[in-house]
Amino acid sequence: MKNFRRMWNRTCHKLGLGVYDEKGDNRRYTGLHPHDFCRSASRNLIKAGVPRSTAMLITEHKTESIFERYNIKETSDAKAALLKVTQYSSGKVAAIK
Repeated sequence: MKNFRRMWNRTCHKLGLGVYDEKGDNRRYTGLHPHDFCRSASRNLIKAGVPRSTAMLITEHKTESIFERYNIKETSDAKAALLKVTQYSSGKVAAIK
């Protein structure tokens, strides 16, 4: 393989994970990039309950700030947190010790 990016673009296009236009001078690609999988891995590790230090070891992030860039937050995360607080306040859930 001489060019990883070109091979990646072609493979993703064949799998339906992106669109690669090889014709013309620009060779435009729109779709998944290898970088996207690192973000997904970071997010999935945290959502699965893996300790942050272990997740950072797996993804090879050296600092908290870099790891946080990859651990994308969603609106649903905030909604779930507020629901937990509401349940705790109403006495339906015991405090985590």
